[in-house]
Amino acid sequence: MKLYVKIPAPSVLRVQIFLDECGQSLDEIEVEDTRSSAFLKINPFGTVPVLETDAGEMISESLTICRYLDRQWQTGLLGNTSVEQLQVELWERRSELLLYVPAIEYVHQMHPMFADRIEQHPEWAKVLAGRARRTMAIFNDQLEDSRYIAGNSFSIADITAFLGVSAFAGFGVVDLGEFLSLARWTGEISTRPSMERLRTLMQS
Repeated sequence: MKLYVKIPAPSVLRVQIFLDECGQSLDEIEVEDTRSSAFLKINPFGTVPVLETDAGEMISESLTICRYLDRQWQTGLLGNTSVEQLQVELWERRSELLLYVPAIEYVHQMHPMFADRIEQHPEWAKVLAGRARRTMAIFNDQLEDSRYIAGNSFSIADITAFLGVSAFAGFGVVDLGEFLSLARWTGEISTRPSMERLRTLMQS
């Protein structure tokens, strides 16, 4: 299998972390221009990552790729029992909609590197920041009773939530000292070997 990537796209990073957690690797193909005619034949939406399966299928969207790989390898990162799978799906969805996607949008609105690519709206970023703080308070409550986001086993929900929380924390949107359980969880997740890629990106 092959994975089409463009660094440092967050969606690519999510799949790479998933792979590292599984102890697996794929041949990675760096895409220079996601709007090129050649790549648009692979994914007409022009987004990465894209997984090319051994059968020649092209699968896009990071979560869909992770689900596909989970079926191949039985990783446990999407839950093992039906009860676990339900909880992981629930908290993965919350993590994506309320932390991960808003964090990406916040960076788009605030980071200078996007100033010449999009029309930035700092006021919208402030709205996203306020929503994120309220979401983190709820996640903090969840983590008072469980080691990880979806229970006592590490899951893809932790990967997704961590990418969102670390982005907001890195931009000073939230002081994790306000949320002791979230801070405990963040400290634990940040030291996992799979997060080495993220640590390297944040230092660059």
